[in-house]
Parts: sequence; structure tokens; C-alpha cells
Amino acid sequence: MKLRITAVLLIIFGFIFFIESCNNSKSNGDSEDVKVKEVVDKQLNITILLDLSDRIDLSKKYNGIYKKNNQKDRDLKIVKNIVDFFKNDMITKGAYNAKGKIKVLFSPIPSNSDINTIASNLIIDCSDKSIPEKKEILNTILGKFEENLSDIYDISIKKSTYIGSDIWRFFKDEVKQKCIEKDSSYRNILVLVTDGYIYHKNSTEIIEKRSMYLLPKLIEKEKINLVGNSEIVKDRIRKYDYGYISTGNNFKNLEVLVTEILPIPSRLDDKYIIEEYLKKWFNDMGIMNNNFEIFNSELPAYTKEKVLDFFNND
Repeated sequence: MKLRITAVLLIIFGFIFFIESCNNSKSNGDSEDVKVKEVVDKQLNITILLDLSDRIDLSKKYNGIYKKNNQKDRDLKIVKNIVDFFKNDMITKGAYNAKGKIKVLFSPIPSNSDINTIASNLIIDCSDKSIPEKKEILNTILGKFEENLSDIYDISIKKSTYIGSDIWRFFKDEVKQKCIEKDSSYRNILVLVTDGYIYHKNSTEIIEKRSMYLLPKLIEKEKINLVGNSEIVKDRIRKYDYGYISTGNNFKNLEVLVTEILPIPSRLDDKYIIEEYLKKWFNDMGIMNNNFEIFNSELPAYTKEKVLDFFNND
């Protein structure tokens, strides 16, 4: 009888030991499979390129929701959202650690000296600032950007001096120097605020089906938009290699946000062509699909949500 009880106890203890061994083995195996995600809290390097073409002309009229929201107001709200994000990032990092950079640029540089003087106030670099200076930036940045940008738009609108924006040449000659930090601790973001029709008098070259610009007249001339079907239009662009002329650059460390795409009311389907041209161009420059977004012009509340989603998706 005692032998039987001893045998049973030995079996039970052996079973318990076996279970514990399995659990320990499983636990060790799991610990080897767990990959700890490294959180990289990068500094922000934000460049905002504003298109001061006749898109900001108050005499231009749009359908429906755009009648009560002129372009100046929408542009300023977009910039405010971005600056607010930058400010909150400074707060999160703390005055000692915050080394972010944010600036508003125009390309080409405006010939109006008043605009240039005002624009010089829209370049912020916290990397070389003292803690008191950073705190001053934190307290004044929103008001400074809103006031100075409002003045720039008012001057442009009042004098009807729409300098446009040479976006093609900006990517060709200026992005690498002005928008990308060599220091890998920075997150480089370029925001283009434009209606999507890219044009400047200094960049009008066309090579076969590639061009430096995109306007309704060119779309019509090339018969790109034959039907109001986005997939057919995109297939046609790919098949005949329509698009922007390559800049020969590679910007794999750059993120791009394009906002306020707004085709003229009589050509709403142009948005498909605008988007496809930009996507193809960005890919040519090494900016992959997960590193750029293209947003149509919306009510400011919707635009704010999209913009913040983009900046939070790092």
C-alpha cells in the first residue's frame, strides 16, 4: 500500500515538475520573441512653402462652402494648426531639450521689400537658443505667425502683386539646402500650400510628355482628362508617361504634405491629374507613398484634423 502511495506521489510531483518546466521554457521563448519598439522622439524641422499666386485673389469665387471662407483665411488657419503642433512639441520636450525649427518660405523670394522684412520674422530656430529665449518663442510664436502672415497676404492682395510659387524649381534647387537637416535626429517636413496648378514664368519647359508646370490649358492641350473617371485618367498618365520633369534629386529623408488642392469649378476632375502628377513626381524623388499626403481644400475644421493626423503619424 505504502509503495503504491509513494509511486502516486512520485508521479504527481513529476507531472508538476514537467508543467513548470514547460511554463518556464515557454516564458523564455516568449521573451526572446518580444521585440521592444524603440521610440525615437525626433526634433521637428518644418518648412511651409506658401503659394502667393492669384489663388489668394479675393475676387475669385468658388462653389458652395468656399464662398464664405476666402483663401487667406484658410491658409492662415492651416499654418496656425502647424505652428500650434510645433509649440506643443516644444512644451512636451521642455525648454532645455527643444531644438525644433520652423519657417515660412516663398519661392521665388518676393521683390517687395516689405514682404521680405516681414517674412524674416517667420524663421524660428531653437537649436541655438538659450532657455529664456525658447520660453519667449513659446509665448509669442502663435501671435507672431498669425500677425506677420496676415500682413503679407494683405500686402499681396492690396497691390495685386501675386509672385506665384516656382514649386518645381524649389524642389530642384532649394529643398536639399533649406528643408533637410543633415542631423538625423530631426524629422524633416515640407508643407506645400497650393491649389495644385503648379506654374511660374521661369519654369515652363516641356520635354515630350513631361513638364515643369501643370495648368488647365496644358491638361486640355494634351487631352489628359478625356473622361471623368479617375482610374482611366491615371492609367493614361502612366501609359504615356505624363508628369513633371525629374529634378534628379533624392529626398528619402523628407516628408511632404500638400494642402488646399482646389481645381477650378469648371474642371473639378483635374484633381485626379493633379494628384497623380504629384504622386509620380514625389516617388521619382525618393519620397515614398507613406511619406506624403495630398489634401483637397476643405472646411477648416476638416483640414485641421487631416493636418494633425499627418503630423502625429511619425
